[in-house]
Amino acid sequence: MSAEKGLGFFEKYLTLWVGACIIVGVLIGQFFPAFPEILSRFEYSHVSIPVGYSLPGSLRSWASSTWPGLPWLPWSGCWWRFL
Repeated sequence: MSAEKGLGFFEKYLTLWVGACIIVGVLIGQFFPAFPEILSRFEYSHVSIPVGYSLPGSLRSWASSTWPGLPWLPWSGCWWRFL
């Protein structure tokens, strides 16, 4: 009989982390209005570079948890280590 693994600390409080990130983002926009403007300058071919950089990490986390151990996932290679 195998023991089931429970939720980790991060997963258990994921809703709180997301809420905290939203609040921090709103506060940054309110108290440092130049920051979003500066980030919006980093764009290539109408694609935000910060979003383009962070999106593969989000997809990697989602796909790895949805389909664990798939050898054909693009981040199983070495290109992901450079992001």
